Amino acid sequence: MPSCEYSLNKLSLIKTSVILLVIFLFLFMLPSPAVGAPEATYGDIDGDGKINVLDVVLVMRYALDLEELGADQRERADVTGNGSVDVQDIVLIMQWVLELVDEFPVEAVPKDTFFGVEPNHNSISGSNWLAGEAVTVSFGEVEIVIDADQEGQFEINQWQHAELDIEIDQTVIVTDGITTKTHIVRDLKINNVDAAADIVYGTASAGNTVEVRIFDMERDYEDFPIRTVVADDEGNWLADFTEALGEGLLESAFDIMEDVTGEARITDLTGDFTHLYWSYGEAGFQVFPGLSISGFNWAPQGEVTITVGDDQYEAETDSHGYFTAEVEASAGDTVEVTDGITTKQHVVTALEVTEVDRDNGIISGTAEAGTTVYIELLQPMVGQPGPPTLIDEAEVEADQDGTWTVNFAIEIEDNIDIVVMQEDDDGNRTVVVN
Repeated sequence: MPSCEYSLNKLSLIKTSVILLVIFLFLFMLPSPAVGAPEATYGDIDGDGKINVLDVVLVMRYALDLEELGADQRERADVTGNGSVDVQDIVLIMQWVLELVDEFPVEAVPKDTFFGVEPNHNSISGSNWLAGEAVTVSFGEVEIVIDADQEGQFEINQWQHAELDIEIDQTVIVTDGITTKTHIVRDLKINNVDAAADIVYGTASAGNTVEVRIFDMERDYEDFPIRTVVADDEGNWLADFTEALGEGLLESAFDIMEDVTGEARITDLTGDFTHLYWSYGEAGFQVFPGLSISGFNWAPQGEVTITVGDDQYEAETDSHGYFTAEVEASAGDTVEVTDGITTKQHVVTALEVTEVDRDNGIISGTAEAGTTVYIELLQPMVGQPGPPTLIDEAEVEADQDGTWTVNFAIEIEDNIDIVVMQEDDDGNRTVVVN
């Protein structure tokens, strides 16, 4: 049940809004735009290119919980730039229509001081803030303070701040005490990277403009190939890099191949943005006998079907096309994985580790006679995500009795993972970790 204080505040807001609306309608009945009204910008809630009484009514209804507004509409309604939509915004939009003001406070916020939100990795980074000064990042009930470096840059990640759990449609506020910026996290997804067609596919809210970049490390960032596309009425978009759009490097064609990475971005009116990273590589999977099956480079944010014998299982892929499923498979089983576009199969090998002498660096096991066994010593990242560090690696062949041994001639510390695997011609693997 709402508190008495909440009810009084709500009643006060209703009274204030009704009075303002009556006065406004009396003074300005016609819904025509003021001279020089901008196109689909702050104050233009319905996005029709005009700022008029219809926009005032929309923002009033939203403030009174009578109307739902999308992320783009709420951004245009927050003309104060404080991260919320309230009576102050209503009054300012009224004043603009009545030609009492010609600029909203949010329009004075500098665009060259900005931040970006990566919801899949739960990270927020910014540039051109006050060098060496504290920056406060807040959203929901969470507030995180971090110092910008000497170049005015900062970055916060979930592995540093467990409370950093970003949600779509959430408002993020960043301030250094002088400049305050807000951004509503957009519903941006990357659904597939088709290397054969050099096309990146995804979804966003209908009408959202999406910038899609390819990270070509042979060029400066400003020259990375880019396509600017608009999500259609169904929310679908595609960025086609097949042909050049012009003579500049930004407009050049690009052949998407193995290990290519890139970014998709939706930027708001003051230069802050929601972005996702994407990558392309040959789809594959690895089987950990008796434990699980994991995959890489499948269609992002989709679903794969895993078949082991007569049994089928479903697993969801993340934004990079990775998945892990607690599906047990044994030596000799044929495992099939498909996302509806790509299908891969692997016969689980009879790979085993029979003895590990960490003190002397000796590892022994069994496999089918004459087959190749790969061994890697990996040190996992501690306190942050990322690939493990390769300490050493070796390649041996199982002898005619099906036994194999490798001697690294070093002490293998307890925090080092011993990863033993066999790979088929299609890049899929049977893996044993010790």
